[in-house]
Amino acid sequence: MLLLFLLSTLGALALVGVFARHWTLGERLAAAIPLGNLTLGLLGLILASRLGMTPVAMGLATVLSFSPALLWLRTGPRRRLAQVVSISISRVQARLRKPSVAGIALALWYGVLFSLLLRFFWGACYAESDGAIWTLNVANLGDLPLHIGIIQGFAVGGNFPPEHPAMEGAKLTYPFIVDFTTALYVRGGASIPGAIFFQDATLVGCTLYWLWRLTRLFTRDSVAAHLALPLALFSGGWGFLYFGGDWQNAPSSSLTELLFHLPKSYTNDAERGLRWGNMLCVLLGTQRSLVLGMPIALTVVRLWWSGKRRGMWLAGLLVGLLPLGHVHTFASLGGVAALQALTMIFREGFGAAVKRWLPFFVILGAFALPSLAYMLVGSHTNTAQFARFALGWDGKANDVPGWTRFWLFNTGPFIPLLVLGAGRVSRRWLVFYLPFLVCFFGPNVFQMAPWIWDNLKVLIYWYLLSVPLVAGLLASWWRQKGVRIWVPLVVLCCTLAGVLDVWQVATGTGKQQIYSAAEQRFGEAIVPVTKPQSRILTSAAFTHPVYWAGRRTWLGYTGWLWSHGLDYGYREEALKKIYSGDPEAEALLKKYEIDFVAVTPRERGDIPNNYKLPFNEDFFRQHYPVAAREGDYVLYKITK
Repeated sequence: MLLLFLLSTLGALALVGVFARHWTLGERLAAAIPLGNLTLGLLGLILASRLGMTPVAMGLATVLSFSPALLWLRTGPRRRLAQVVSISISRVQARLRKPSVAGIALALWYGVLFSLLLRFFWGACYAESDGAIWTLNVANLGDLPLHIGIIQGFAVGGNFPPEHPAMEGAKLTYPFIVDFTTALYVRGGASIPGAIFFQDATLVGCTLYWLWRLTRLFTRDSVAAHLALPLALFSGGWGFLYFGGDWQNAPSSSLTELLFHLPKSYTNDAERGLRWGNMLCVLLGTQRSLVLGMPIALTVVRLWWSGKRRGMWLAGLLVGLLPLGHVHTFASLGGVAALQALTMIFREGFGAAVKRWLPFFVILGAFALPSLAYMLVGSHTNTAQFARFALGWDGKANDVPGWTRFWLFNTGPFIPLLVLGAGRVSRRWLVFYLPFLVCFFGPNVFQMAPWIWDNLKVLIYWYLLSVPLVAGLLASWWRQKGVRIWVPLVVLCCTLAGVLDVWQVATGTGKQQIYSAAEQRFGEAIVPVTKPQSRILTSAAFTHPVYWAGRRTWLGYTGWLWSHGLDYGYREEALKKIYSGDPEAEALLKKYEIDFVAVTPRERGDIPNNYKLPFNEDFFRQHYPVAAREGDYVLYKITK
């Protein structure tokens, strides 16, 4: 795994250096790590689709992703990189030789913060001593099994061309490149929890660096840059005001007991009107495609801000590679780019706008069109569900006052601070920022996915680009003696709800088992008796051993299918009839050419399940032979 990561990152580092010659080492690495993930995954997918998930395909993908590093054979690129590395080392040495009190305090703060983050991302997917796979984040209960199913489908299931793990025969158009890269790591010797942790931690680290760096560039203020990270990581609203009531109603009056057993989320609780959700808990801790898309998006923002024509080529390449990486990020950047170009036409004229933006759009189109064609041609996705009017996002407000109350409650003091912050910045920064408002107003007018809550994947880019404005305002207040005392209180109001939610995950209050050791053993037993193209009938649960085997289910978790715009109604009706032993069951098995039927504690209802089935096990015992068994887990072969 480390070799794949290192070589692909070095190749991307060399490529970034060609287009961003004056960037610091930190900027280059923060751009290279996600770009290396993306290029390794795309190249690996192309090769594995032809050669299978073989050492040859993996080796060729790694070599090709590393190939831009050959540029360092030339004196110019090698000398520039050496200079950048030397400058970075000198700066670190200078700080270590003369440490300041403020520097030591910052080091301690970041040490605590990064320790918490490592605990958080380790808990996203970890293995207990018996091998069972768990997650500490209850919000990850529905997402992690899907990602594991996609990863295993590539790593051991021969899922080429890619099909949806929960709907055999349906083309996989969900952005899956991050999971394909994880599958390469798994084939390279990593465990699934280890590969997911390493990938998420490094990519989120790049996102945090970019947020810090962009805030520093926009504000030219180190205090603002340090404030930006907690404002983003612990995003939330006024939900923490419910904490007192929860303490009063808790079985124990102990504050310590409550803190280690927090009963609810304070940023994402529909009953309380909270839908914004903390960025760490509901996005970076669950949405793995966004984890890849976010640092790439912030890299593009950095390239746009520099305004150099050479950098626009790289920005176009990054966005053009994104459709299979994260389509919401691709759409967000595309919309903002169009508005940025339009703004430049009005400010500087058509010729100047064409000179700067033409390279971006040309490269974007050249690289994005093949991916978009793959996603749309032959797709089972009902694209009509991805674009329709839906005023107010998920606030269910019918008027402007209700919509305003929803957002002020969900984001706390953030929006009023944003308005104040925008009023004090330079014209250049304000003009650059305004197009990003499309990422706020667009999702508040249009439903961009079958599940409207998924609009959050676009809204978050408005929030991230707004954080530097708020951080800059708070930093300016920090320097005013009469106002400084209020800054910690304001920051606390912006972040306390998010802190409570992140703490809830870190302490494991809502931890959930994803795969028991027995389920994994049964999944491994399925592999030798089935083919990659086998049609396997299971309960429509979000966790099932068939996914661990890397096989596709004929009908899996309907929540995934609905949110991905897939029509599954006819399959669900047939599924219930077959498992109930209905008189039509045998005919339906033949009609849909089912090869195997799984009968496990999930079908029987012995394990608490999200999907209830009418079930008649005697029907299968009497009619079909056993193909694989592991304790209470049985796979029946449907004889033709």
